[in-house]
Amino acid sequence: MVTNQTEVVTELNRCAEIVTTLMTEESEVAVDAKGVNLGRTGPLTLLQVGTRDGQAYLFDVHTNKALLTVGYLKDLLEAKNVVKIIHLCRWDSAALIAQFGVVLNNVFDTRVSLMLNSHTNAALAAQSEVALNDVFDTRVAHMEVELSKGNVFPCMLKLSDMCETYGGNSATLAFKNDVKKDWWMETAAYWASRPLTPEMIQYAAANVSVLFGLYDNLSRKYVFPETLIG
Repeated sequence: MVTNQTEVVTELNRCAEIVTTLMTEESEVAVDAKGVNLGRTGPLTLLQVGTRDGQAYLFDVHTNKALLTVGYLKDLLEAKNVVKIIHLCRWDSAALIAQFGVVLNNVFDTRVSLMLNSHTNAALAAQSEVALNDVFDTRVAHMEVELSKGNVFPCMLKLSDMCETYGGNSATLAFKNDVKKDWWMETAAYWASRPLTPEMIQYAAANVSVLFGLYDNLSRKYVFPETLIG
């Protein structure tokens, strides 16, 4: 199914064809995942991959789990020569490792980039060898301090807030709150519902289409330790 610049992919041959093109022609891709209580045990049902020219591929893993293995999506996600731009990759990564044995490689996490480079975390940013796992472990303590001062901590920002503040097409995400409200009222297993509705497709595609603007602006504004991408 193709809608404008968004394609829903379920067939293995088509998936392999897309992955081959992406790994040959793209130096960075935007990635997001959807699922039901997404995490180690919460099933991943949809994987979105976006390109700079506005194309969004929605890989329907709920319909065909082999897309990640036989369809070679695993190769793309683990490739060291292609940057994966992700907003808060923690839960996506947990699901991919636990459910499919996929270990993300060469990741630029937009939310973590702000944590490392904000004035509230200057000390962390100065430690070029800091591990991202250590940042996750310490962010709660930093958050509590900043909240007590009345500050908004970067790791609390939603994707739409980050786009509005740090660059990215926030207007693209304007409809998302209404969609979220609808899906929580209808079913907690929204992203396991099939067929994908036009609203689901629009929502999923929007989440990757805005990431390039964030990536470009954050990359220009900040200098990152090498551990941020790896």
